[in-house]
Amino acid sequence: GSTLICGVQSAVTYTVPSQSGATYTWTVPANVSITSGQGTNTIITSWAAGAASGNVGITITTGCGTTTGSLAVTKSNPPTTPTVTGTATLCAGATGVTYSITAQSGASYVWTVPANVTITGGQGTNSITTTWSASAVSGSVSVAVTNSCGTSNGSFAVTVNKAPTTPTITGNASVCPNTTGVVYSVVAQSGASYVWTVPANVTITAGQGTNSITTTWGASAASGNVGVTLTNSCGNASASFAVTVGTAPATTTITGSTLICGVQSAITYSVPSQSGATYTWTVPANVSITSGQGTNTII
Repeated sequence: GSTLICGVQSAVTYTVPSQSGATYTWTVPANVSITSGQGTNTIITSWAAGAASGNVGITITTGCGTTTGSLAVTKSNPPTTPTVTGTATLCAGATGVTYSITAQSGASYVWTVPANVTITGGQGTNSITTTWSASAVSGSVSVAVTNSCGTSNGSFAVTVNKAPTTPTITGNASVCPNTTGVVYSVVAQSGASYVWTVPANVTITAGQGTNSITTTWGASAASGNVGVTLTNSCGNASASFAVTVGTAPATTTITGSTLICGVQSAITYSVPSQSGATYTWTVPANVSITSGQGTNTII
């Protein structure tokens, strides 16, 4: 008959060869019932949840004597469904991360992990240590627990977060003093916070703490960098964006002749040159600009 009983089983048969004129007395382990056949050479048994391993025994008696025999039977149960414990949320690049289940007697263990995750210790036991690479992905840490009566599986969902990627700031690279409503922004990144910095005499009027700010550049605003630092639970990343503040043209004085007699040509008028400036000249009726329009000197 069966030498391994898994869980609760009924109609389990044990038998010995029939002998003429013999009587048969069977014995079974604790919490095992002989449902039929006691006194014959074949019995049918029922094994309860609490049945113990032990011997199915037989005593055969004839008019000439008695003999005995036994069969060792192991009572076992399939593994219980394991519950995996460990870190549910972690950062890419994490090392020494442990996952475990309660040990089960006589069981073997096979663990699986998401892509780009390495089991650095404990495979084949009830506890593993893992390393999550920079490219590790979210997924399940799973374990199959196996014994002679079957396999049970458990899994544990793990979310992998990454540090923010280096942002790129977009906005105006050149502004004039006393300019309002100048916007700078970066692409939003999930779970990140934002801290912006601006040059001297520039005010963030809206959006600090978000991925987009609105700024006002005062009369004395200086050229410099608009900066942002993105931070989440796994790290931070920063970027800066150079902004040049222009200057308004200085009030100027035109030099040249203030009295023109009759018909004259090659009369020159000029103003001091100013860096980055363009010049548009106007003259009275019937006066022609023969050269220099767009520069600081006309003829």
